[in-house]
Amino acid sequence: MRVLFFGEMRRLLPPGREDVELELPEGACVADALARVGVRPEEERIVGLNGVLAQDTTPLHDGDELSLYHPMGGGTWR
Repeated sequence: MRVLFFGEMRRLLPPGREDVELELPEGACVADALARVGVRPEEERIVGLNGVLAQDTTPLHDGDELSLYHPMGGGTWR
């Protein structure tokens, strides 16, 4: 799966990168992907999965694209 980082979330990436490719086991969910890329559970973020808002418990599938955003005005949606 491809994980894209936007705004403040890019701090989790090496310089010059905008995305990472992850291989996760079958049955993985958004929270598993977030943990793998270094997002802390309490950290404010907005997560999109294939262009739709996603929760931590949303299951992942081969070929999915996850987008990570830091909320501009504060708050979070999980």
